[in-house]
Amino acid sequence: MGAVKASRRTFLQAGLAASVLPGTVSGVVGRVATGAARIGEPAAVHRVYKAVWDRRFPQGAGFSQEAERRGVTTVAIDGDITDFWFHDLSLQWKNIPVIVAGLTAHGALFCLERWAWDHRMRVVFRGEHQPLDRQRVGHLMAGHPAAVAQASVLMSEEADWERQIARVITTCPAGSFSPETAWIATPSSSRDGSGEPLFSWVIA
Repeated sequence: MGAVKASRRTFLQAGLAASVLPGTVSGVVGRVATGAARIGEPAAVHRVYKAVWDRRFPQGAGFSQEAERRGVTTVAIDGDITDFWFHDLSLQWKNIPVIVAGLTAHGALFCLERWAWDHRMRVVFRGEHQPLDRQRVGHLMAGHPAAVAQASVLMSEEADWERQIARVITTCPAGSFSPETAWIATPSSSRDGSGEPLFSWVIA
């Protein structure tokens, strides 16, 4: 059974990495970013324009509070991203490719990712956060090696994973890179009871 789970995880890591900056994944899948060395790698960090969070999920509150504490304006949605897109982001992207981030369900990320392609932008960090059972939440992440390593360290050492992921995606490096993947499990809490996966992401 352990081998089956490991194989499935490797398969998911491959798919997740392939969805981050397509065409730059060769030789990366299977390497898990660990340790603090990569966190200090020099990389350009660009300011996040806005961070989107879905208020239908209790984890969103902690995420938005941490993002705002770090000086990032947040946008609350109820699953539907179209209002933010038509009245804000689409107007910004016509003039400048501002960076956006978020913690949402898959639907919002799906729409923004495809609209981003028209502006020559891509997902540079993606995390899937899925309750495993009553005690654990699994986190599968792909993106810039420094961001993946930072997420792995912060989320394994501190509580409130949604706050830690806000720290990661509001300081995600930009520039060319070959993505890496990591999978970790953290203790569950009453906030993780819905069973539906959440996605953290950065589009740049």
